[in-house]
Amino acid sequence: DLSFIAEDLGYTTPGVRALLADSGLPGMKVLQFAFDAHGESDFLPHKCTRNSVCYIGTHDNDTVKGWLETVSAADRKFAERYM
Repeated sequence: DLSFIAEDLGYTTPGVRALLADSGLPGMKVLQFAFDAHGESDFLPHKCTRNSVCYIGTHDNDTVKGWLETVSAADRKFAERYM
């Protein structure tokens, strides 16, 4: 058996969203994108769809340690309160 995960980060078109829905392939969520002080991110764990895979980060992101050292005070405070 071979399983696939669709990389659906960034701008996605209606066609991409339809392909995910029709195929049943799980999409991706990145936890580092979740914590902005506004609390409106679709990457917040409680907003993640059931059919998705949540990563702390990817090769395109800083490490968690690096993120914690550089994130704004407001975003860090929101992340701490959320968790």
